[in-house]
Amino acid sequence: MAYDYQTFLLIAPFMALTVLVATALIWSKRHTPGGKYLVGFAGTAFGFLLCNVSELVARTEHWTLTWAESEHIWAAMIPLFWLLFVFDFTGHQKWTRFKVFWPLLIPGVADVILTYTNQYHHLIWTSEQFFSVGNSLAMVVRHGPLFSTFVVADFLMLLGGVAIVQREFRLGHGFYRRQLIWITIGMVVSIPVNSARHSGGKLPPWRWCEPRSA
Repeated sequence: MAYDYQTFLLIAPFMALTVLVATALIWSKRHTPGGKYLVGFAGTAFGFLLCNVSELVARTEHWTLTWAESEHIWAAMIPLFWLLFVFDFTGHQKWTRFKVFWPLLIPGVADVILTYTNQYHHLIWTSEQFFSVGNSLAMVVRHGPLFSTFVVADFLMLLGGVAIVQREFRLGHGFYRRQLIWITIGMVVSIPVNSARHSGGKLPPWRWCEPRSA
């Protein structure tokens, strides 16, 4: 396990650079349909990566826990920006309006609030254990009763976006259709990775969207 964490810390800067380059490329297309939300999606991925690395290099239990909690903020935004991008890109801009979209904010907001107040109710995780991995400090948690609820909500939003993309794929033509192919491939590849982060227990450090354990 120590080798896995050290390997992650070695490749993390390259992953961060890749995300930054992708964000810069997307930025030039921010005025196209879905562009601004795709920038947000990439930005949240970078924010999560930064918190994830900071969690691992923290030298005290306080800061390890603080960074792990902070990951929830970014992780909660990932499916939201994905859906906003899908809605805008496929021409359903009315679904991005706050008066229509706001119910989808509830799971993420609840997750963040319950994470930062977990010490009072233990609904997100019931216990934390810290252990040294080389020069780093890692954390393992036992998930609480509401953990699975937020996992399911995340996957429903991600899969809902994929379903919309697939529908448009069947209707699309030419360059528009080729764009949808790449978007779909990206999401299909990311879903197994996200499954690993939600499996619980002592997860490897590349669990991208699992801020609750390390």
